Amino acid sequence: KYWLKIDLTDLELYDILVFIDKKERPIHFGMYLNNYNFIHVEEDQYVTISLLNQEWRDMLEGAYRYVV
Repeated sequence: KYWLKIDLTDLELYDILVFIDKKERPIHFGMYLNNYNFIHVEEDQYVTISLLNQEWRDMLEGAYRYVV
């Protein structure tokens, strides 16, 4: 069992997205759903579904899949 870093073109349901700040520290996480939508909790907000647009992609460190 391990985490596999994957390309954005290979995203599948439940893949984990890791976002970083300008100092390259992990600051945010999300779970991929479909059609470049992901579910996450923004600070001081409820669970939300967002489009993985350019703003989010600019902060994206990578996408990971848990392989059993």
